[in-house]
Parts: sequence; structure tokens; C-alpha cells
Amino acid sequence: MVKMSKKAQYALPIILVSMIGLMLIYLIMVHPAERAELLPPVGIPEEDRLMEEVGGKKSLFSSGEFVEIGHATGEIVFDYELEDAYVNYPIKERVLDSMQINPRTSILRSDSQTLLIRNIDIENTNDLSLRLNVTDLKGSQKIEVSINETIVFYENIEIGEMEITIPKNLLEEGNEVVLTFNHRGYFWSRDYSNIQIDIVQAYYSAEKPTESKTIPLSRSNLVGSEIRLSFFPTEAIEEGELIVKINDRIIFSERIEENELIIISEKLYESGLRVGQNEIVFEADKGGVYNLTDIKLQFVAARTPVSEHVYSFDIERKDLETWDDIVLGVRTNRIIQPGYISIQVGVDGPTYYLSQEELVAGSWSYLTLEKHHLTEWGNMITVGSPTGRYRIDGFIVFLR
Repeated sequence: MVKMSKKAQYALPIILVSMIGLMLIYLIMVHPAERAELLPPVGIPEEDRLMEEVGGKKSLFSSGEFVEIGHATGEIVFDYELEDAYVNYPIKERVLDSMQINPRTSILRSDSQTLLIRNIDIENTNDLSLRLNVTDLKGSQKIEVSINETIVFYENIEIGEMEITIPKNLLEEGNEVVLTFNHRGYFWSRDYSNIQIDIVQAYYSAEKPTESKTIPLSRSNLVGSEIRLSFFPTEAIEEGELIVKINDRIIFSERIEENELIIISEKLYESGLRVGQNEIVFEADKGGVYNLTDIKLQFVAARTPVSEHVYSFDIERKDLETWDDIVLGVRTNRIIQPGYISIQVGVDGPTYYLSQEELVAGSWSYLTLEKHHLTEWGNMITVGSPTGRYRIDGFIVFLR
């Protein structure tokens, strides 16, 4: 007789518990519609209450399984036009300091000027620049510019204007900018210049960084399988990205060019849109300026193949003989593309129709079946839609 160790005895239960735990985590994280399709068919919740509402006396069959029926042709089934949006977070300039200097140099002498730049908001600064206007120059001088001991410029100076940019990544809390002038002439000459210096900060100005649009949506508007948000930028300064959010979820973040149509596509269930008030926010990142026109939110039924679903159930002979009305109910969970629903009994039996007007998202639709086409065993009901696409989450057959 082989005796298993305690570790071996516990191994199988631990593996089973781990697998169940992983399955539960997956079912929690997966999208609700997909999760419903993974789970086995179940009865309709609150079936007794439903039967009471419609006057039903006995349920013959029910299912709460999520299924999609019909087909979609890729058409726009609903659209919403929004007003133009203008978002503005430009780069502006301001002069931090101005001064006049007269550097003099010789073979034995260099001249320098130290500038202290303090109390600037580094996070909100794009860059600093030194703008030099040389109005007088004798001889040949070379200027070296350094900030916090890092050289950023080294060239000869000439009469006229010069601009020296100091990159933002070199800025610190206290900034020491040193201008060093070096002699470029002969040992017997002395050089000098007359220079006007402006210290200019390019900074981000939050003038109108965001603009929001509110869109109310009912269950009947929340159609299709994907959305397309489109707009046409007539002005675009691409120093910062354009950010688009739906209910605080970012769906777009890029630098865009003007006069180029932008189309953002998202799956409907990933878009963040919901029944009720929805907020679409357009936001300019630092440096961006965008004027957006022809803004449209379109709901599109992406092209899908034809799909049907078959339900099968039995009826006791006494129920067939006793009751006058056998009623079938279908609950529409979501309208993807409007159309009508066809319901066929058996293979050669009659086909019933629920019109587009009878089908409302979140509601039940009913019809009475001719019972002489039903049998005691193996009744098949095929539900489809030749002209539309629907997701249904309730099917019931009951006596009344």
C-alpha cells in the first residue's frame, strides 16, 4: 500500500480552488455583455413579478441568456451634432528684465556679465531667451553664454539683433546666467561693444484650456455597436496635444493639423457613454490652440453577418388542451440597428413579426401564438431580424 504525503493530499484541492478563483476574477473583470454570454442560460429574474404584470398564469419556458440576432449593414443609425469648440492654451512672452552693457576686452582682459533669474514658475515655462541688440561694435568680440555652468552659446557678435535660447531642462530654482566676452583682435587692440539685453520668458497661458459639451442620451438613442466622433480643425497650433474625453475617459490625445478631418472610432461599450447626461470635453495641452468645427457624434452599427437564435421547449398536453392563450415575450436589451424581429414556429410553422415601433430597449414585447401549431414535445422557436440587429436578454413563453 502506497501512502500519499500530506503535500500530495492537499495538492489537488489547492489547484481546484486556484482555478475557481482565477475564473471568478476573469468573470468580474470581463465586460458585462461578454460575461453574460459566457455564462450558461438562466431563467428570467423576477419571473413571478413579470407574470403578474402581464396577467400570466403559468410559465412554460424562460431564458435570460444574452444573444444577438439579425444583422447590421455598417450604417449610421443615430447622430448628434454639437456646436463648435475653441480651446486655447497658448505660449506667450513677457520681459523679465532689461539692461544695457558695454563689454570691453583686450588680449589681457575678458569681460563678463552675470544675470540672476529667480522666482519663475519653471513648470509653466516653455523656455527663456536672451535677446541682444548690438548697436555699437569695435573690433571682434566673441560671446559665451552659460547657465548654471552649462554652455549654451559660443559665437562672434555682430551689429544687429541676436536671440539666444535657454532650454527649459537647464532651469533650476535659482538660475545664474553668465555672459563672457572674449577678445578676438590683435594684442595691441582693445575691443568694445554696446549691447541692449532683454531677458524674455516664454510661458504657457491657460486662457481657455477646456470646453465641454453635454449630450443627453436615452436607451433608444444608445444604439449601434461603435461610435464615431468627428470634427474639422480650422485652426491648429500644434505646440500641445488636443485631448478628447468622454465622461472623464480619454479617447484621443494627439497633435493635429488644421484643415484635416479627424475621426475618432470607439466600440460603444468601451466609449464610456451611458444613459442620461454625458459630457464630452475638448482640452488643449500646454502650447496648443485648436478651433474645432462640424463636430458630430455618430452611432454606427458595424457590419455583422446574419445571426438567429433557436429556443426549444415542451408543453404538457393538459395545458395545450385547457388554455386559450399561449403568449411569447421577448425583452430587448439593446438596439444595434433598428428593424423588425421575426419569430418562426418550427420549420414550416407561421412566422410572427414584432415591428420596429414595438421594440424598445429595456422593454418587453409580446405576441400570442396559435397553439394548433405547437406540440407536446420539442417546440422550436427561431428568433431573428431580417432588417435589423438586436441584443435580447429575455425570452418567455407562458399561459394566460
